[in-house]
Amino acid sequence: MTDNGNVIEIERYAKKETAEFQFRRLEKKFLINTAAAEIMKGQVGFYLPNDEKAYKYPGIRSVYFDNRELKCFNEHMNKVNPRFKVRFRQYKKDENIQGAGFLEIKKKNNEVTVKDRFKADFCLIDKITDETLPDFIVSENKGLNIDKLSCIYYEITGKMGLYKLEPVTAVNYRREAFENSERTLRITFDSDLEFEAMPNKILGFSALKSSMPQDFIIMEIKYADSMPEWLKSLLKFNGLRSEHFSKYCESIRKLKLSAESSQMNAVPGFNLFKIN
Repeated sequence: MTDNGNVIEIERYAKKETAEFQFRRLEKKFLINTAAAEIMKGQVGFYLPNDEKAYKYPGIRSVYFDNRELKCFNEHMNKVNPRFKVRFRQYKKDENIQGAGFLEIKKKNNEVTVKDRFKADFCLIDKITDETLPDFIVSENKGLNIDKLSCIYYEITGKMGLYKLEPVTAVNYRREAFENSERTLRITFDSDLEFEAMPNKILGFSALKSSMPQDFIIMEIKYADSMPEWLKSLLKFNGLRSEHFSKYCESIRKLKLSAESSQMNAVPGFNLFKIN
């Protein structure tokens, strides 16, 4: 391989490594049933290959952070722009958590979504502060430039400290994904959504679970600049239109309904759905 070829290969590798930690894209969600999902998977499969990582680790667990005022929940419901949310994500094979997860910040500004994250261990979350970048975080994130890691780390921990964010709910689901080699187009199908309250005093109840109907599927299209014409044609042919949906906000709603049906009370004087 020529020197120029080496440079190109190194750049491709660096881009691939960075892509694991940084995402900037447009997103559209479609709420469909199992039959429609199977049709779309078959059609999308002609254009995009299955994502190998999603195939190997189809289970996802996302723990969402918020505060007593439910800042992130309320900002989403009020369509505040820009807004953000912090979550811890782990990938599962069968029912077992596989390795370290990612502490992420997802920022929404108009139609553009930006996601930054770094590898971490959920059991060490309480050791992550905005004071210093721990050595164990640096060693876990060798694929990420140290300067960029520092920026992501202090942005996330800064918001966690400023707004007193802590784990509120966990969302578990299974994902099937298709993605092109350039990582500019990704289509995911999420099913078997289950929600659980994390042990804290924010919601006023814990050890509570809920779920979405078995036939409920979220198809999400994530793309860099513009949606390809073949995909637009498939959406039109199948009569699919995008809708707004938040797994975190839905977890709050469903858990509140479960609490009410179980005759459980939230913290006295605390309005779970207070809109600031």
